[in-house]
Amino acid sequence: TWLPRLAKTKQDIKARGAVHFVHGEDVARAIVASHEKPSPGKRWIIADLRVYDWWDLISSFSALAEGQGGMGVSGEGKDKGEEVKDREMRLEFATWVGELMLEEG
Repeated sequence: TWLPRLAKTKQDIKARGAVHFVHGEDVARAIVASHEKPSPGKRWIIADLRVYDWWDLISSFSALAEGQGGMGVSGEGKDKGEEVKDREMRLEFATWVGELMLEEG
């Protein structure tokens, strides 16, 4: 799962704000467009039109896992011990997000 790569502690989660996800195809289109119509001396930011909130993503992802009995998104290739460990980790992250929402308002 991606959660441990994102944060290790509640404070790591607290420091996260918003994120934009831009995929390779979008980046490629922007590069081609900038070469077709150059604009010297200008800078461009490539972003999608959606802003995602890390806390919401963590909360939603944790709830999704809970709905699947704690299994991963696919649930494949995990033994019972891994499933339990994964479920506990997601629950911990969801708990941190809930606490932060109460603390931060």
